[in-house]
Amino acid sequence: MPIRLEFTLTFDDYLNAVRLNATRNWWTRFCLVFQEFVALILGILIGLYAVIRAVHGEMGIPFIVMIGAAIYLVAWLNPRTRLKQIYRQSNAANGEALEFNEIEIRLQGSNWQAEYRWAAVSSFSEGDRILLLDLAPCRSIVIPKRVCTSDQLERLRDLFATKIAPKRSPQVVGHSPG
Repeated sequence: MPIRLEFTLTFDDYLNAVRLNATRNWWTRFCLVFQEFVALILGILIGLYAVIRAVHGEMGIPFIVMIGAAIYLVAWLNPRTRLKQIYRQSNAANGEALEFNEIEIRLQGSNWQAEYRWAAVSSFSEGDRILLLDLAPCRSIVIPKRVCTSDQLERLRDLFATKIAPKRSPQVVGHSPG
């Protein structure tokens, strides 16, 4: 029996999906940390340099204030602003319906529809608030847990466990023991 869900993704759902995707392997965690904190560290170093120069009377307070503002804008506001912009450009806020059956996954929005065979799903992740199905490097299906009953969640987990192939470990070719 198919499982049908209808919902509208909120910005928090989208943000939780981005966070879940960013914490699944070491490379994405490294990129997230690098993006968030390198600007902050560089800003602090430039700020310290400016303070040292100001103590010697070579620069004034306005330069230090400008550095502080730049650190704030780059390190704290920029990542969240970019995510909000991406969310607004996506169709996430328009609402969608998902239907899962034994053969395929059907998605339908207000002006679009798509069908994916289970073989197209490369992996499945579960966070505290969302389920995430990866289709391609740049395409995922986000399912907020808030729209699912406990029975639907169990049925979805069982369906994902049977339909999504586990990741294979790389094989060494041409290697013989001994």
